[in-house]
Amino acid sequence: MPINRSASDQATSSKMATILNIFLVILVLLLAYQNYQLKRSSGLKKPKILKIGEQVPKIELVDMYGNINKIDFSDSSHGKSALSLLYIFSINCNACNDNLMNWFKIDSTARAKQINSFYIALDGNNDLIYFHDSNNFRAKIYKPINDNFENDYKIKGIPITLVIDSNRKVRFSHLGKLSSSKMMQILQILASI
Repeated sequence: MPINRSASDQATSSKMATILNIFLVILVLLLAYQNYQLKRSSGLKKPKILKIGEQVPKIELVDMYGNINKIDFSDSSHGKSALSLLYIFSINCNACNDNLMNWFKIDSTARAKQINSFYIALDGNNDLIYFHDSNNFRAKIYKPINDNFENDYKIKGIPITLVIDSNRKVRFSHLGKLSSSKMMQILQILASI
């Protein structure tokens, strides 16, 4: 048997549906605005890193055995090359570990041209030797000595791949996993010397 609703019940129901729809529209607009504000203020944009052409300061690094190395990219005390490769990472970073094979491939070309490579870990010393040995590194792992390293080199995320020339200018800079096109860019820079 059909239920008979009075005209006033139908009007009340219609008003409630209208109010509910208005409330939902306002809620969606508020959430959209909140999302917009969060994106603007929380740094969800890609972090700013060193740009091509910027000059970097000399650095002091300590290798995993405690030896201190002063790196002045303009001298030849660490090799004969006019370029240096810096790979900045953390041993606990999955994206960094994914990048290792790409860095090793670049290093095979770099070694043939006597180009210096510096694997710079932002971790403590405790696990560096184990990490080094278990990943078949052919190069030492270093840690920055200077507390300003992260500011000086604009470390806002990892992994970072840098190519620095003998004038301490950035020739290549990339944050994140290296794509095949980025690897080709690096190899072209190495081939140019």
